[in-house]
Amino acid sequence: MATKIILDPGHGGYDAGASYEGRREKDDVLNLAFDVAANLRRLGYEVEFTRTDDVYDSPNEKARIGNASGADYFISLHRNSSATPNQYEGVETLVYSDTGTKADMARNINSRLEDVGFKNLGVDVRKDLAVLRRTRMPALLLEVGFINNEGDNELFDARRAEIAEAIAVGIDETLRPSVSAVVSNHDFVNDVYGYQTSMPVFADTGVSGQNAEMSDDMTGQNGNTPNGSMTVPNDNMQNGGVTDNIQQSQDEQVIYQILVSLFRNLAMANYKMNQLINSGFDATANEVDGLYQVRVGAFETIEEAVMVQEQLRNRGYETLIVTYQDGEIR
Repeated sequence: MATKIILDPGHGGYDAGASYEGRREKDDVLNLAFDVAANLRRLGYEVEFTRTDDVYDSPNEKARIGNASGADYFISLHRNSSATPNQYEGVETLVYSDTGTKADMARNINSRLEDVGFKNLGVDVRKDLAVLRRTRMPALLLEVGFINNEGDNELFDARRAEIAEAIAVGIDETLRPSVSAVVSNHDFVNDVYGYQTSMPVFADTGVSGQNAEMSDDMTGQNGNTPNGSMTVPNDNMQNGGVTDNIQQSQDEQVIYQILVSLFRNLAMANYKMNQLINSGFDATANEVDGLYQVRVGAFETIEEAVMVQEQLRNRGYETLIVTYQDGEIR
């Protein structure tokens, strides 16, 4: 049976939630919920809603609906607000307690939304909210930007599809190994996301979560890379593999690279690449069989790659060391 997730678009009916210059929270989150649901269903999840139109239910009733649904997880969608316009910005996720799967999921979602462009305000414990306190399943309340912050609203409107995808991916990578995590074989990507990647990956030794230890074959899961031996302009999107200079000069040599992320969305891959470059890392974004790989460095020895990978891990990135030889990723 598929994992069931119930989405709760906050407020509704006479309760508009927060508002700003005619914009209403209840409308933003209902539209976002539909987009998140579409992404989750494509990933194989069963999805229900506490509301699908403009009706009001009390927070206690929303929790009751969630419990009655038999869902495995409860995700409530909201927009934040502050006393003064443009006072604060960013995304935040609320939980009843900062423990277990819900805490991991909260951080994964926040991280993915940060990739889209939001400031990450972290995870906050709230014991006074009925949708967190009265639900019998793990529950999160997402504050997807401030409704009275013009920058957050511009981002919400311009990149809503990517925001919805980021939320769905954050959920998915918590509940099963992500395409950006270490997995046992490359067929996983095809099985889960409907894409086939030609990239072989190293065996997993039980790595999980953002702070997992490096596995025995030195393919740790977390990391960001500082200066490797390859420099790429910020706007350089490579297609189908590593850069031409590596192909021409080092075809006979094994080159080690650090895979930081896989994306189905080109804009998110470019954003991650530029984020890494701006942090001092040599990063590229490459399309391989329909997925966009963000990789760091080009190292002649595994020891160099592991050293950089450790620095990336300290920054909270999930990573995988891959090799390149004779024009092919090994």
